[in-house]
Parts: sequence; structure tokens; C-alpha cells
Amino acid sequence: MPTNVTSVISHFPSAENGFTTTTSGSVSSGATTVGLNSVAGYTNGETVVFVIDPSNASKQTFTGVIDTAGVQVTSVVWTAGSNTTHASGATVVDYATATHISMVTKGLLVSLDQDGTLKAGAVDNAAALASNVVTTAKILDANVTAAKIVGIDKSLTTTDSNPYKFSAFLGTAQSPATNTKVQLQSELYDTNNNFDSATNFRYTAPVAGFYHFSGALSQLVVSGGQCQAAIRTNGTLSKMGNLLFNNSGGNQLLCSSVSGDIQLAASDYVELWTSASSTAAADTTAPQTYLDGFLVSRT
Repeated sequence: MPTNVTSVISHFPSAENGFTTTTSGSVSSGATTVGLNSVAGYTNGETVVFVIDPSNASKQTFTGVIDTAGVQVTSVVWTAGSNTTHASGATVVDYATATHISMVTKGLLVSLDQDGTLKAGAVDNAAALASNVVTTAKILDANVTAAKIVGIDKSLTTTDSNPYKFSAFLGTAQSPATNTKVQLQSELYDTNNNFDSATNFRYTAPVAGFYHFSGALSQLVVSGGQCQAAIRTNGTLSKMGNLLFNNSGGNQLLCSSVSGDIQLAASDYVELWTSASSTAAADTTAPQTYLDGFLVSRT
């Protein structure tokens, strides 16, 4: 009895050992619904394979979906035997058939080659796995090739990486007034070229996310003056550092630090400023004046 699962779309059936029932009515040739007197043991929506009239010339195999409310099998596909009418009360049993094996094999071969490896293109939209923020060596395998996982740059799977980090500092001393942006003209590193050390002296967020920043303002402050670092986002105050006073009676080098996490949208920018309390600054000393930052996580 030839088996044909070409029209089958659900390939992984459930089975109940020893299940036997009868049809609740006659079954027309090629019917798409088969009424039963019991579906005990099955869950609504399960894919099954049954044999009807297993002991006579009308024997057929079919697959479909259990409908517990209707006590029936719907979306029926006849897979073996010649289509014929089956009388009410015909025996229906569940036991292993060539249909079971053929359905499972057909389903697996949709995404696997015969050697068990993934087919080229089997992972749809795989580029979503290739995060620029966190990549993982857990999927690194000599058997995983670019042909098997389409859209992933395999080089990103070899190490954990975060491409968004920078460290900028004051290369040449300046004399900022209160509420003044500090001109950080030099960089230790800027892995994605998001810090402008030439014109605007700011870090522009390449992606939306939570970022951590830390900075310091080192000033030679005259007697009676104050020093306080600040971080501004899009020109608005976000973080203020510790406020230091010079009561020494002469010039004194003070260093105020500031740090914290800031949520940024893509294209938001962050700058290091002196605060309203940073008065009477003779100069800002390099390279103890700096601003560092990195992406903590995307939003």
C-alpha cells in the first residue's frame, strides 16, 4: 500500500498506544473530517495518524488534527490506501505506520540535509542574532559556516564585544568660565568614532540604550574659588560631580569627578562641562580632565 505525504503540512504526530475507537457516522470517499466516538487521551489540536478499517480491503491511513469538542479529526489528509466510503461504526486505530515515519522525515528534511546538518538558508532572518552589542562564542563551531547561517558575520561569533566605547581627555590646558563646555581635544580610544574631538567635543550615541559615563575636571583654582564637574545631555544638565572649595589662601589644584548611567536615544549627545559652581578657574589641567563612556545595553 503506497504512502503519499505530499499534501501533509503538519509533520510531527502524537500517538496513543493501543487507542481504538469507531466512526460516529459514515465517512465519504476523500472526506476532510472524520467523526469518531472517542478521542480519549488526545489533546485538542494535536496532529495524529489513524488507520480506518485496518482488517479489510477498505483499509486506509489518514492524518489530521484532533478536535476534542467535536470528537473528530479535521483537516484530514489521506496518505495510504484507495479512497473509498467507510461505514458508520468502522474501526479506527492508532499504531505505527509508514505515514508516521514519512511525515516526520518530510518535516525534518525541510531544514536538514541527510547528514543532519542545517540546510543553507534554513535559519530565516538570522541577522537578528548578530547583535553588535553582545555576540557569543557559544555558537562558535567549525561546522557552522556562513553558508549554513545566512546573514551572520561569523567573525562576530568568536568573541564577546561591545563596539561602543570611548575615552577622551584634555590635551591642551584651557581656562573655562563657569557653565562652560570643556574642549576635550584628544582621545585614548574611540572604537566606533562617535566622539567629536575636533569641533563640538561631544559623544553622540550611535544606538538607543543605557550608557555609563565617568569624567573628571581638574582645575587650578584661586583662593575662594570652587570646582565642580558636570555632564550635560543635549545641552541639559544630567549629572553633577562633587563640589570642591579652595580655602587655602592661594591657588590650589582641585579635581571634581562625576559619573552615572544615562539613557540616550540614537543621536543624543553628551558633553563634559564646568558647573555654575566652578568659579575663578585659572586653567583646566590636562590630561587629568577627561570623559569616558560605553554602552551598557540597548533599549
